[in-house]
Amino acid sequence: MELETRLQRPRFQGKVAIVHPDQTVVIGLKNLLGSFGLEFKVLQVTHESTPQEVALFVSDYGPRLLFLAENYTPKPLGQGVEALIEIRKTRSKDRLPILIVSGGPSHRERAMQEGADGYYEPLGKRNHLDYMGSILREYF
Repeated sequence: MELETRLQRPRFQGKVAIVHPDQTVVIGLKNLLGSFGLEFKVLQVTHESTPQEVALFVSDYGPRLLFLAENYTPKPLGQGVEALIEIRKTRSKDRLPILIVSGGPSHRERAMQEGADGYYEPLGKRNHLDYMGSILREYF
């Protein structure tokens, strides 16, 4: 059954960027994206990372889709939302789909107002491959 599922999994082409502070989340996303044949690059952010650094990383890599952590500092707004705003300012001519990664969204309304395309919330999902596959079909 596992081999059958793997053979039927769709393959996508394109680059995906991951911006997140948690190594466990990064590894999970890398494994899922790799199983669909996607190329990816990671910026592991810290509380010292600036929105401008994130925007530069995204601009330099040129992904087709971005998974961006909602929070990576204890700031009230959420540093991920600040990075989203910066990315939207610097990439106004080509619209990059940005999915906010969160286990429990605390800035959803603000992120959506600032141009997030949606949320990636893996907690509680029974089949992570199906969940990721449905997301990738929407953007690739």
